Amino acid sequence: SAAAGAPRGTCAVVGANGNLGARVCKAMLADGWRVVALARGSTDKVTPLQASASVAEQGGRLDIVEGFDITDPRTYPSGETLAAVDCLVVIVGGSRADFEKEDYSPFAAQAFGVSDLVTAFSEAKAKKAGNGGFGKGEAGEVKIVDFATSSCVHNLANACEWGPMNDTIMGGNSSSGAFYSRAADTLNWTGELVFECGGFCGIRSADISAVVQKKMTAGQGSATAPAFDGIRFRVLGDGQRYKVSLRTRERAEQPEASFQCQFDTREGEWLDIQLPFSAFTPVDKTVVRYGPDAPELRAEDVLTVGFVLSRFSFNGAKNVRCAPGRFLLQVKGGIRFYRSARPEVLLVSSAAVERNQLIETEAQREADIPIVRLNPRKLLNAKYLGEHLVRESGLNYAIVRPTGLKDSREEEAAPGGANANGAEAAAAAAVDKEKEAKEEEEAPYCMELSQGDTLVGTITRDELAGGVAYAASAAAATNATFEVTARAQPIRGLDADLVMRRQFERLFPDARRTEVGMAPFPKPDDVDRGVAN
Repeated sequence: SAAAGAPRGTCAVVGANGNLGARVCKAMLADGWRVVALARGSTDKVTPLQASASVAEQGGRLDIVEGFDITDPRTYPSGETLAAVDCLVVIVGGSRADFEKEDYSPFAAQAFGVSDLVTAFSEAKAKKAGNGGFGKGEAGEVKIVDFATSSCVHNLANACEWGPMNDTIMGGNSSSGAFYSRAADTLNWTGELVFECGGFCGIRSADISAVVQKKMTAGQGSATAPAFDGIRFRVLGDGQRYKVSLRTRERAEQPEASFQCQFDTREGEWLDIQLPFSAFTPVDKTVVRYGPDAPELRAEDVLTVGFVLSRFSFNGAKNVRCAPGRFLLQVKGGIRFYRSARPEVLLVSSAAVERNQLIETEAQREADIPIVRLNPRKLLNAKYLGEHLVRESGLNYAIVRPTGLKDSREEEAAPGGANANGAEAAAAAAVDKEKEAKEEEEAPYCMELSQGDTLVGTITRDELAGGVAYAASAAAATNATFEVTARAQPIRGLDADLVMRRQFERLFPDARRTEVGMAPFPKPDDVDRGVAN
């Protein structure tokens, strides 16, 4: 979660007073967002959040807008309000009363209402004047090591302020050094790697923490620092596998402790290297730190940047792309922290919408899950068209498709069995509840993500709300459509949050579907808007 006083940004939540929407508002507040809650009618579920601890800790950042109707643009927030929103979370429900109306069509809200709101949001953001930096939803980068100025003290003499970290400190015989080429703006690191009695060479920058802090907090068009996702640079190498080594303030007193990530070079070819911070491994020398106590890499804590060439990868394993002898690595134009785009629109849709779109026969429909067999008023078709219109909006998006929703795990089965009644039922319920609590403690429910619309299962609204809040600030969720459910895991003490983060990191953007063997999205229904309304 974001630290108090440093909000992630402003989000607007459509359907804020629904069973799911109110939970999403709560989760977003707890994660450090300013929340604009858009409610159509009653606000009885979301209003109590204004007095909750999560809001108080964040300075009361919850505004409730009543009378919002996604099918009526006249009820939309002003362009000024929409322009200030970093992430628009869209949850469109439908009451039983709606479905009982003879002329009701879910396309009006689920598809065309979504499209109208997203269009208004896009137009408001387009009119917003630039502020000299990049917004919370946008991609960008900042240079944290400038070879020509901040890192080199005698450029004319080509002497660079990068210190060697070779195996001679352990009795080895390798050697290396770095010099700066002003004409090419390159840091040139060269030396000789000797495997015997060591087998590694390295260089390390001077302390750059002051530069990092300045870049994190100033000149970005916001009073709060945007998060950065990784490090990027351009290299000309010799075909070997190198490492980037980052030391942090938290581990500054441990000289052999760092975060490392490997990258490959191609001989004689310039490559743009981009390494997400999530790919860096905490190590002591080359021994990996595991478990819940393993340190976490945060951009704001980076103290030094370094490069390593070693005959070992991690935990004593051989680096198969490393050879003894002379080497040369050239890094051009400095080193940057980058930020990937974040979702500007987050649409909560439904699992099975894509499968439903592919159904051609009644036999196929009858073989699927109940919601597909029923598909009341072509609800799934309407949701899928809404997805399609969001994907074509030109904004960065995330589309979340939950499986069956429940308020709690207790809904999944009646306590005590089908034949229990009276006092026996109460006693059985108590036993079941105690058993369930023990099982959940030992085998927690963890989020499971998938792409391609083959996932089935259930997820509680609280679990989904947590996933939506995480997705709103997750670079990996950007421009991706994915399904989500929750399953009990057999591993005692498993960190459910860690499992969720790893699931998100494996997502791929929709534009890459065919690259991973998935077919393009099926065509949505061709619906006449006038008929739908």
